[in-house]
Formats: sequence, C-alpha cells, structure tokens
Amino acid sequence: MESQLLQYTAEQVKKLLNPDSAHDAAVVGEGLTLYTQNVVETSSQGDEWIQAEVYDIERHQVKLELLFPQNGSCTCGADFICRHQLAVFFSHYSELASVTEWIEEWQQSKKPSPLPIQKASEVFAKKAQETGGLAKEYFA
Repeated sequence: MESQLLQYTAEQVKKLLNPDSAHDAAVVGEGLTLYTQNVVETSSQGDEWIQAEVYDIERHQVKLELLFPQNGSCTCGADFICRHQLAVFFSHYSELASVTEWIEEWQQSKKPSPLPIQKASEVFAKKAQETGGLAKEYFA
C-alpha cells in the first residue's frame, strides 16, 4: 500500500470526524483503545481498501475504504465510520506516522462555526448607529 494513499485517508478521516462532537470523540477514543489492545488482524489488502478482523466483544469484519473512508463497512452495523474501522486505520497508519500526533492534530482541527445570518436591514441599522447615520459609501 502506498503511504501517500494512507496519508490521504488520514486527512479525509480528520475532515469527516468532528472533534467537537461527543459521539465522534468517543468513536476515535474507542478505536484508539482497540488499536492499542492489538486486536486488529488484517486479512487482505487491495489498492484502495483494507479488510481486517477486529476482536472486540465480538469479532467484526471490517472493510476500510482508503479513498472514501465514509464508504467503508463493518459487521457492527454502524452507519458511518466506527471504532472498528478506526482501529484498522490506526493499525496501518502507525506504520507510516504517529497515531498520537494524528489524534492531537485532529483534536486541534476545530470545525469552523457557521457565520451568523443577518438581515441587510439589521446590518445597515448597526452601521448607522456606529457612524451616527448612514454612510455615503452605502449609496455610492
């Protein structure tokens, strides 16, 4: 497997999982725990995927899609990236780079909050208050 593709996967997973989400943070933490418990056994690899078994409470079959990690699958039935897929990801990523650094970077990658939506009349009223009246540049 090319390290560039796994690095791409790492960046995609960072974008897909939100460190501000309690659910996503828990999934990452649980995936890390499974990885550190060394319960991942890779069964096969293709150019753009990895198949593995993860021994959690039950044994789970995982397919990690490297180009589109959100399209992976797991027998745990999760609709999105699950802890088992992350355990497989961490297991392979650890051969390329530091999992700890990846998690630290992910935790610091706060997602931008949406810009507040304001009515034009509110913006004009606020500007009028700040300048003591409507500025000429609004009508230029």
